[in-house]
Amino acid sequence: MHRKRETGCTRTWRQTVLRALVRNNYEYFSLPLGLLLFLLIWEVASGFYPSFILPSPGEVWRRWQEFYQQRLFLHHFAATFFEAFGGFCVAAATALPLSYFLAGNPFLEKIFTPYIVGLQAVPILALAPLLVIWFGFGMTSKVLVAALAAFFPILTNGVVGFRGTDRRFREMMAIMGADRKTIFW
Repeated sequence: MHRKRETGCTRTWRQTVLRALVRNNYEYFSLPLGLLLFLLIWEVASGFYPSFILPSPGEVWRRWQEFYQQRLFLHHFAATFFEAFGGFCVAAATALPLSYFLAGNPFLEKIFTPYIVGLQAVPILALAPLLVIWFGFGMTSKVLVAALAAFFPILTNGVVGFRGTDRRFREMMAIMGADRKTIFW
């Protein structure tokens, strides 16, 4: 049996298809290549520093496998998740009603906005030691740090969202017989 020899035309066609595939789908190749480049730079840079300052990707992977095999991952993940979720719930429970009142009452907004901006300027990491002193190392201080981190974005977006509701939609719901509670929800 003899095989057909590839001609120059076939190779050119295959190269053209490969080039078109890469050119038209470069965003699909950029993420894996970027990740590989990042890992390569990390591996090279880790050779210049002690492993306790910059461990290599291989060391990090081995340590993560040990951590996962000891079943500590799920325990710590659950604790962190509940602290972050609790902080978000506390922040939403306080920021959304406040944003509703601020968006609906310009007088209240003029009174409270300078204080809100002033509180937002305080770094959360500066308050974290105080929260630990006041509430201890338990879950409460961590939930409050998460709540402080989430409070101001929720408040700001709540005010913008409540103000951004088209007046015509509210009027239409009122015409259809909806009370204030129904319009709100």
